[in-house]
Amino acid sequence: MNKVPYYDIDLTTKRALTEYRWCTLKINDDDIHWITKITDDYVRINQLNIPGTHDSGTYAIGDTGVNFLDARVMFGRTQELNIFEQMMNGIRYFDIRIKTNKNKEIYLSHDVFDCMNRDTGKKYYLEDVFDEAIEFLGNNSGEAIIMHLKDDDIQLGSTSEYHDYMHGEVHTVKIDGFESKEEVYKAIANLSILKTDSTSFSKSYKDFFYSGKESFPKLGDVSGKIVLLTRGQWMYGNKKDEYLGSEINISDMGSCKEYPDSDKEDMKKCYSHIHNTNQNILVQDNYNLQTGKPKLVQDLLDHKVPIILNTLQIMN
Repeated sequence: MNKVPYYDIDLTTKRALTEYRWCTLKINDDDIHWITKITDDYVRINQLNIPGTHDSGTYAIGDTGVNFLDARVMFGRTQELNIFEQMMNGIRYFDIRIKTNKNKEIYLSHDVFDCMNRDTGKKYYLEDVFDEAIEFLGNNSGEAIIMHLKDDDIQLGSTSEYHDYMHGEVHTVKIDGFESKEEVYKAIANLSILKTDSTSFSKSYKDFFYSGKESFPKLGDVSGKIVLLTRGQWMYGNKKDEYLGSEINISDMGSCKEYPDSDKEDMKKCYSHIHNTNQNILVQDNYNLQTGKPKLVQDLLDHKVPIILNTLQIMN
């Protein structure tokens, strides 16, 4: 059976609009509803093996702009599916890299490459991503989505002066854009946790976002919701509770290029351990790994990786 791209999905009738016509949409229930099938509402999200994607919004990089020798695709694209399609295929953790510009647009990027949205032909705006997640969760209310926000290139406006000594004049040059990081964070909050707009579902826009303060909440508390995480603390106001999501910082894992077969000390560098208020997570994001990737993933699933609890290290 050949796979073809689709441009719209009707989840009610399970049809997809392709370049040919509306076709029957084949859905893998184990992919779409794997969280729904977990019966323990008290398990915390850091106690699950959660599939995620690196640079999640890059599927259309290379569709536009100069793409000499396919360089944009080679160095910028890490995914082949848009974020909604990834959700339909079971992905629940999304690496969301944020960029802004002088027009105060907030969109996804990967280093120097702007992410594009094939559905609109425009930039892949953060609002698009939130809309896609709400569309998915509105139709699959037992699922949960984690979005980890990172400042990839938040550009701020500025004002500078230069002196024209020849004419004895001082000129002011203003570059438009957000005036501060806090203003950017407030704009993101207005697109998510503060947005009171109605939706086509039975709850308002902001009610699709987890509003609790736990970094790793119980599954029952995030059912049908988006959990926002940030790299660094993203304060958008003066009050101590005016911040976006929970701060979870993940160290870069690009130094892991070869996964050893048996040396557990060397294995440790291929995992990022995060300790947060007596709760722990292990992250696998070894994007430069050349050999041993299947074994690394299998070791993670088989609990054969180092776990660090405060100063005590346990080797399974």
